[in-house]
Amino acid sequence: DDAVSRPVTRFATSLVNLPRLKAHWLSGMSGALKNWAGAVDGINIDDKDTLFPIHGDHCARVGILQALPQIRSRCRLIVMDALRPLCSGSPHVNERYFWDARCLIFGTDPVAVDRVGLELLQEGQKRINCQDPSLLSESRHIFIADERLGLGESRLSEIDICEEVV
Repeated sequence: DDAVSRPVTRFATSLVNLPRLKAHWLSGMSGALKNWAGAVDGINIDDKDTLFPIHGDHCARVGILQALPQIRSRCRLIVMDALRPLCSGSPHVNERYFWDARCLIFGTDPVAVDRVGLELLQEGQKRINCQDPSLLSESRHIFIADERLGLGESRLSEIDICEEVV
C-alpha cells in the first residue's frame, strides 16, 4: 500500500483515469495503462530498486500497475484526450507530429481504450505522412494486459465503439 500514492489508497473511493494519447519512444504509445505510472512511487527508467519494473521490453509489463488492487478496484472511468495526439517523435515534441483528431475516448476498460487509441495513432500517422511501423510492435503492453493479465479486451472486433460527432 505504501508504494501507491496516498490520495489513491487513503482518500479515493473512485478514480477517473485522464490520459493524453501520444506516441511514446519506449512503449510505442502512452495511454490509460501507462498513465498509472504517476500513481506509484519509485518508477524510474532503469527499473532500479523499484517494486514496479515496467520499462523492460518496451514497457511490456506496464499493465501490472492497472492490476494493482488499489487501482483496479477504484478505477471507474477512463477519459482519453485524443483531441490532438502526438503521433510520433516523442519525447521530443515537434508540431509536425501532431494531428487534429478532435476525439475523446471514453471507456471503463483500460485495454480497450488503449487499443482504440493505438488505432487512432496509426490513422494519425497516415494522415500526417509519418508512418512508424514500430508503433504497433512496441505497443505490446496492450495485448499483454489482455492476454496475460486479463485486464480488458484488445481485439477491435470485440470492442463496442460508438461515435458521436459534435
